[in-house]
Amino acid sequence: MKTFETEYIDSLDLRCGTICGYKHHGENLLGVMGYKNNGRYVDYELVRLDDWDKEYVFPNVSLKNGEIVARIDSDTCRISDQKPLVKINLDRGLIYFLDHERMNGDDTPIFETRGIKALWIKIIN
Repeated sequence: MKTFETEYIDSLDLRCGTICGYKHHGENLLGVMGYKNNGRYVDYELVRLDDWDKEYVFPNVSLKNGEIVARIDSDTCRISDQKPLVKINLDRGLIYFLDHERMNGDDTPIFETRGIKALWIKIIN
């Protein structure tokens, strides 16, 4: 079985398709990731958490070794003015989205228990 390997890069290769993302986020751009959903390729820009996010997320979410929480962004997210939280296991290449059903209207972030396999993850050092 092939193990997943997150790629750590010094700068973003502009061929990654994130020129727009870098323009929007600048130094807050953490990286990019992609996965396949119903036969379609989906890619997102990963955005670092700001101070408010850190106060909101870290007291309520337990992270295992090799996991991070970030916000995701794309052209669709910018249109709807939403940047949802996502938890990523960098070692195993698993993406966990918010589980809105289990959150039940509560503001405390709860992530899905089953992750989606990433096709690629690139993190800027």
